[in-house]
Amino acid sequence: MATKLKQINISYNPVEDRLLLRISSESEGALTEYRLWLTRRFAQGFWNVCERIVEDDTRRVEGVPSDHREALKEFQQEAALSTTDFKTPYAAPTAETPLGPAPLLISKLQAHRGPGPHHTMSFVTAEGKSINLAMTLPLIHSIRKLIADAVEKTGWNLPLTVSLQKTPAAAMEKPRRIN
Repeated sequence: MATKLKQINISYNPVEDRLLLRISSESEGALTEYRLWLTRRFAQGFWNVCERIVEDDTRRVEGVPSDHREALKEFQQEAALSTTDFKTPYAAPTAETPLGPAPLLISKLQAHRGPGPHHTMSFVTAEGKSINLAMTLPLIHSIRKLIADAVEKTGWNLPLTVSLQKTPAAAMEKPRRIN
């Protein structure tokens, strides 16, 4: 029985001062939803793991000189984000919640490079419950955007951004000469 990832949503809950990660999947027409609390510390660590995976995958591309890796990373990011639907509202109202309706507090993240282009991320609670996600690089880029967008609403002062540093248009103007 194959399970297909349907939607991922990350939102800020100001009462809990945590991010709520909701993951819905579909298997034979039945929806399942997993709800996970992410603390500030965990969100920062999750971001760092995603960044490390993106950097490692960029380094693994053969034939790309080291001074072109940032451009490759930006190209991969733009390609991933351009094909991701960020506009459709998250909807899993009739989903089953096998781990219970209350979100689980995640305390540990384990990431492993899987076969081919996949990575496995395991979200683990203090009690040892875990949710494993197989992710491709485009999905990781999309999750980076979801994390950055949610953290922006928190006031946590975490400098997370998916846009790479670009030279401002004013700096690209033709140099002026003074004689």
